[in-house]
Amino acid sequence: MKLKKKGRSAFTLVELLVTMSIIALLVGLLLPAIQKVRAAAARTEEGNNLRQIGLATVNYDAQARKAPNAFTDLTKQSIHFRLLPFVEEGDVYALVTTLPASNTPFNSGASAYAIKTYISPADNTANNGFDPNTGAGTTSFVANFQVFGNPYGSDNAPANMTAKGSLYQVCEDGTSKTIIWTTRYASAGTPAMLKLWASDPTNTNVDTLGIFAYGNATGTTGYTGNYSSQGKVGVNSKFTVAIKPDLADKSNPSSSNASTINVALADGSVKLLSDDIDAAVWWKLVTPAQRDAISGDQW
Repeated sequence: MKLKKKGRSAFTLVELLVTMSIIALLVGLLLPAIQKVRAAAARTEEGNNLRQIGLATVNYDAQARKAPNAFTDLTKQSIHFRLLPFVEEGDVYALVTTLPASNTPFNSGASAYAIKTYISPADNTANNGFDPNTGAGTTSFVANFQVFGNPYGSDNAPANMTAKGSLYQVCEDGTSKTIIWTTRYASAGTPAMLKLWASDPTNTNVDTLGIFAYGNATGTTGYTGNYSSQGKVGVNSKFTVAIKPDLADKSNPSSSNASTINVALADGSVKLLSDDIDAAVWWKLVTPAQRDAISGDQW
């Protein structure tokens, strides 16, 4: 007679607890690595979007022989709107250009479109590209007022939102040493202030415009005209990193990255700046024509 071997029907309690402990340990080890990979991927995509915007600006400048304005009051068009054809969003741009001249990005419905290029995947405040209150499109990228506005004029927005010439003319310090775009949480500060790529033309404030360094060229006075809070210039305009959106400065660039921020330069290139950069060097890179000497090891 053959004896049948008695099979095991289940794990013992000790074996089950050991298995669960091993799984928990592995998850604990892998989760930070996964989060780092995701953060790196988001940072890379953010840099790619910023590169597209930077190149779009350079191409616009080459075609128009003039840098785009930070804002055009007559047509209520932001710099983001002007660049739409150069970031492969010509159909959205045409919603305004093919309609009566009195139409604007907001009342034509164009501003209700989420523009993927204008959103950073690292920005969790962009609300999928829409302002929940107005339905207008949000943006995670802000333009340098010192380049696309008139920091030599008066504190009189929107009259001071006109660029003074081409990028080559404006950036006397060199296009490879002038920041033209960087990042900011789409919604920052308390109470939160959203940055929109096209805002309501009935809003006379420039708070929602995607700009930074709003003030005079010497860095001594932040502009307040048509702005609910004072613009930041000089060493006070430096970006912040790894900060909660509600604690971020409404006027300054910001990044969710641990220690760096992406910037686009006037030559079309993109660079990661470390939070260790001196605030005075940051301002030199923001101002396009102050004849500032900057050595490579400073940034």
